[in-house]
Amino acid sequence: MTVDGRENRALQEGDHWERVFHAVSDGVLVTDTEGKILAVNAAMLELLAVSEDHLTGCYLGENEGATFGATLTPLGRPEASEEHCLRLVQEFGKIQGYEWLINNTRGEQHWVRVSGTALGSPDSESERFVFTMQDITELRVVERAKERFVQLMGHELRNPLQVIRGLATLLRIHARTGNAVTVANCVDRLDQQVQQLSELVNEMLTAYVSRGDRLQIRPRVFCLEEFLQHIVTTFSTSAIDYKIMLCAAGSGHARVRADSQRLMQVMTNLLGNAIKYSPPGTRIWVRIETDGGWAFVHVEDEGVGIPPDRLEQVFDGFYRVEDLCEWAPEGLGLGLFISRNIARRHGGDLWAENRSEGGTRITLKLPVAGRMDDCKEQETGKGAPPLVKASRG
Repeated sequence: MTVDGRENRALQEGDHWERVFHAVSDGVLVTDTEGKILAVNAAMLELLAVSEDHLTGCYLGENEGATFGATLTPLGRPEASEEHCLRLVQEFGKIQGYEWLINNTRGEQHWVRVSGTALGSPDSESERFVFTMQDITELRVVERAKERFVQLMGHELRNPLQVIRGLATLLRIHARTGNAVTVANCVDRLDQQVQQLSELVNEMLTAYVSRGDRLQIRPRVFCLEEFLQHIVTTFSTSAIDYKIMLCAAGSGHARVRADSQRLMQVMTNLLGNAIKYSPPGTRIWVRIETDGGWAFVHVEDEGVGIPPDRLEQVFDGFYRVEDLCEWAPEGLGLGLFISRNIARRHGGDLWAENRSEGGTRITLKLPVAGRMDDCKEQETGKGAPPLVKASRG
């Protein structure tokens, strides 16, 4: 092979390995023995949200953890700074299992697991250190969700189980004395506590099946306004206890193709939350409007509202806003998670916003039934689905 041929082959191989380098999904950077950054791959640039020119030539440990234009905070091990990791690789040839929290230039947070290894002969000028950063943000989110789940379940199960244990003791005592009235009262209260536990289990199962395509939807065409009027009427009985007025306002006789049982779950949750997080004497509105092929149901209250930075998080499973727990100390934080999944299974959506006048507005978006759906219903002689009774649980 000629010299030119060898040079061309070397160039082709170099180009090949450069493409491999940039195709790696984890962030990778290469430094010399002094910690000077020689190369970074595309995943690292995306993770830090910086340009290659910004990184190349910098040194690890510059600017007190802000080498990359992003802030790196060691987690778990205070000594796991950039300089320390570099020294460990220099001394031992390899590190792994260190974690950093990155606040990048786009304002995003990423948890990363850092590993490093030495390449080449030690104490030689050609020695290089390769550091990889694996984005474990999603894993951290799952871990936090598990922690919230354990904490919430421990709290929610403790109270009914303590009551059941106390009632069991009373039953044991009064069963010997033959006090039928007391025994009957204990049995009734036991039944209530068991029902509460059953509802907790059912809510968790519903949350599980509501994800993806596991949730069964049995749609039929019906008048949305009539359906909501029935729900408002049902809830008005409970609202009197809270001194909250409900009124169906808005216009439009939208017909939707939906599962009335599932929509009842959504509306029961939205109105229940409005009642729980609103002080006595305030009002709740259920408004309907249509726009093109969409129907919008707004549930508005004059309650405490939601912190602006939590308006999206309230739809996460097992999430509850700590500042609002004093208003409603019980609950798994699954209601809005389930409700949004139901809305999206219908081809719609669910979101929250704060009203400028105070309180919260939750909006349910549903596709309006098309003419073809109406014709099919008329041909089969099917009218609106039977209105199911709202359960206040």
